[in-house]
Amino acid sequence: MIKNPALNAGLGEKNLLPQFLTNFWSLAITIGSIALLFMLILGGIKYIMSQGDKQRVEESKDQILHAVLGFLILMAIYAIIKVLETFFGMSILNPNLPVAK
Repeated sequence: MIKNPALNAGLGEKNLLPQFLTNFWSLAITIGSIALLFMLILGGIKYIMSQGDKQRVEESKDQILHAVLGFLILMAIYAIIKVLETFFGMSILNPNLPVAK
């Protein structure tokens, strides 16, 4: 077995996939939330700066709508994962996979 003193566990002692899935999902939610906030602020500023110009008002409304729809898609994915976890009785984001020894 290969031991790395910088890591507490050697290769083969720890399964990295569950940790990767959890970290990936957390990162996706964080990036999606930051993008939502940024796009909402930018769309609001565009809306205020449009000064009644119909085309610019529509563009800013579309930007706000698309930001909210993107976040809803992200939350729908989370809901689907939770439904599948309940249906199959297992954790998808934190799977218990066998470790080779």
